[in-house]
Amino acid sequence: MSSKHAEPSAPPLRIAVIGCGGMACHHAASMLRHQEIVSVPVVCEPSAPTYQRFALLFKDAGVVPPPNVPDLTALLRHHASELDAAFIIPPHALHHDPAVACHQPGLHALLEKP
Repeated sequence: MSSKHAEPSAPPLRIAVIGCGGMACHHAASMLRHQEIVSVPVVCEPSAPTYQRFALLFKDAGVVPPPNVPDLTALLRHHASELDAAFIIPPHALHHDPAVACHQPGLHALLEKP
């Protein structure tokens, strides 16, 4: 009879969401269903109304919405050490600069391409 050892739980992956529009809301809903493995400690959205719609997903799930830092340079300066990765979700034509900026402090970046 072999004994099974429980694997230690890894802390949740800490992901910044860059761009909080419709597709980001879709992905955030999935992440909220898996809070044991992923967290969103901060987001970057220059549009206040878009951020408010995004934040409602968290409120509806009973979770405090992540703070919004509308300037990516400021977000990375103050929060990069608290992050593992960035999910870059603005319109496709705007992916390059945020991807380069996120790689500079060593963050992994996820970009969806059509």
